[in-house]
Amino acid sequence: MSIEEIKLNINQYVEEKKEELNKKRIEKRKKKEDKKHIISILFTTYTDWASRVVALTSGFGYTHVSIGLDDKKEYFYAFNTKGFRKEYPKKHKNKTSNNICYFLEVTHRQYKKLSKLIRKFERNNKKKKYKYNWLGLFSCMVRIPIKFENRYFCSQFVAKLLEWSDIIKFKKSTSRYLPNQLNNEIRSCPFIINKIENCFAV
Repeated sequence: MSIEEIKLNINQYVEEKKEELNKKRIEKRKKKEDKKHIISILFTTYTDWASRVVALTSGFGYTHVSIGLDDKKEYFYAFNTKGFRKEYPKKHKNKTSNNICYFLEVTHRQYKKLSKLIRKFERNNKKKKYKYNWLGLFSCMVRIPIKFENRYFCSQFVAKLLEWSDIIKFKKSTSRYLPNQLNNEIRSCPFIINKIENCFAV
């Protein structure tokens, strides 16, 4: 075998290996993209004075909403009167009258976008960048929504995350949803795989 033939065989072997590795990378990426994730959305009725005002305005029902990145129901992300918070609702179950948790199946791309957005909120929250959107909440109650940069109320925040992540496209501006109204929109989603009422009762 000549040197030229040896070189040709080596080059051919290298190209075959490259093609094989490339196929594996494509298959791995496709498998990752096809992977499904579960997120959870928790609607709660709290008994504090602010919740009572929201309840009176929105026809009673749920007064708070938060979002979780899994189906374990251990903690959720939300905006409350203290701003952006990581909440542990089971610890405060004595302050609630009822709740419902929806479990949604989302794609890997949607989940990745949602996770990145929440991590961004966590990073910026350390700089005290976010505030609760009191004025936005009251303007929503009287159906004149006003947007403020870096200010959110709970249902506006959750709706915004779902829309930014391409999970749900809402019929109206995310600043126009109170918790009860957001619940009415979400409960008809075709990719809800489960729901649990009063999930912190025990």
